[in-house]
Amino acid sequence: MAHPASLLLAVLLGAPAHADDAPAAGDLDTLLNSIPTIENPDAPVQQDEPEPDPDVPLDVYGGQVRAQVLAAWKPSKGLIKKNPSIETRLVVSIADDGSFTGLKPLKLSGDKAYDDKCVKAINAVGTVAPPPPNLRPIVSQGLEIRFSGAEWLRAH
Repeated sequence: MAHPASLLLAVLLGAPAHADDAPAAGDLDTLLNSIPTIENPDAPVQQDEPEPDPDVPLDVYGGQVRAQVLAAWKPSKGLIKKNPSIETRLVVSIADDGSFTGLKPLKLSGDKAYDDKCVKAINAVGTVAPPPPNLRPIVSQGLEIRFSGAEWLRAH
């Protein structure tokens, strides 16, 4: 006896319910080819994403990453005015998909609150544009982000 699901499928497709009644291979191809394609006019049109430029220089990509992180940085204005030479340098590792996978200090400022705000900026961003193929081995090892009090004062 045929399985109930195959009977239902056979009824829906107009095919025989038993293997003994199955059409020849050519008939099956004809049957399958006669099924119309139904397209959804409301479906979004898929567009191919452009391939990233494989030869982007490190300073260009690094500058984009730094700008995104520094835009999220919210240091204490009073602390920077009191000590404009304060600086923290952190190294962030970036995966092929643009997510941050590691963080290590290169130079800490000596002020825990200032350093914490630098780390919070990196965590707030979390993911950046995926690196171009030529830079993936480099940024997976780390990209330096410099948090300079003097530069922040000039920009604000």
